Parts: sequence; structure tokens; C-alpha cells
Amino acid sequence: MFKDFKVDLNELEAYIKNSLAGISAEVTVASAEGVKCLSIITSNTLLFDFRITNTTAEVYLNLSIKGYEGIAGLLDRIGLGLAFDLIKELQEGFGSLPKSLIISKTIPSDSIYLLLEPTDSFPPVKGVLRGGEISVIMSSCTAVNDNIECTNKSYLPIINAVLRTLRRLKNLKASSQ
Repeated sequence: MFKDFKVDLNELEAYIKNSLAGISAEVTVASAEGVKCLSIITSNTLLFDFRITNTTAEVYLNLSIKGYEGIAGLLDRIGLGLAFDLIKELQEGFGSLPKSLIISKTIPSDSIYLLLEPTDSFPPVKGVLRGGEISVIMSSCTAVNDNIECTNKSYLPIINAVLRTLRRLKNLKASSQ
């Protein structure tokens, strides 16, 4: 996951500029006080943000503006191509998307967080992979590993999609160790 934090942001910047040629976007690479950051801004709105430190890596993807589809290759290149599988599954299974998708890995707690920012038609979702345990929390639904409790059955496609994504991250994590 996140290519074990060995990411050359300048190489990614060049890759982004080549792969986003059709999108009017500003790509910024910055490094300060132990934080490396790569951002893509389009139409004065943050589309993508990748931050990395010695203990944390975080990816933010804005799904509320056009252009997010153009960075599928970038996510794949940093080891997160499965994020677009989740987006596609949410769109097909639930019919709408969250405002944004955030995936974060912290080394000290050996945790991976998957957050979906709510909209008027999409609930807030927090998924966590810590150790070997997976949990997902959202309004009226919770899941721990394969035990799902959900009072709003219309949210089942969301919770199932997040569980599948976290299981895939768990398998990727296990195969890289």
C-alpha cells in the first residue's frame, strides 16, 4: 500500500502532467518540515492531494467535480487503483457518490482509514483496517469483519463495497509483508 512510502513526487508530477494533458489543471509539489505534498487543482478547486511523512500517507480525491476520472492511472501508480473500483461499485450499487474519498495509512498504529465524505444523497462512512480487523461505521449501519448490522437496508451496497475494498487492502498488505 502506498508503495511502502517510496514515492518520488517529482516523478509523479511529470507523470501527472503527461497523463492529465486534456484537463486544465495546476500541479504543485511541495516539501516542508518532513511533509511531502503533491496537489492537483482544477477550476480553483482541489481535485487530488497526496501527503506523505515518515509515519503517515494520505490521499484525498474530490469526487464532486469533473476530472477525477483522469487520475485513475495516478492512483494505480501509487498502489491505490482499487479506489476507482470502489467508486464504480458505489455508483452502480447505490446510485450516487460521496463528495470525496480519503485513504490514510498510519505506521504507528498500523492502520488504514477509508473515509467517504457525505453529500445530501450520500451518508458519511468511516472504514478502518487495523491489524487483521476490519470495521465500517455509518449512520444506521456498522460492520466488524463479516458481521453487518444495518437498520437502513438501502445502505447495504455502500457498506458491502467498503468492506470489499478494505478486504482487498488487507490482502495487499498481507502479500507485501
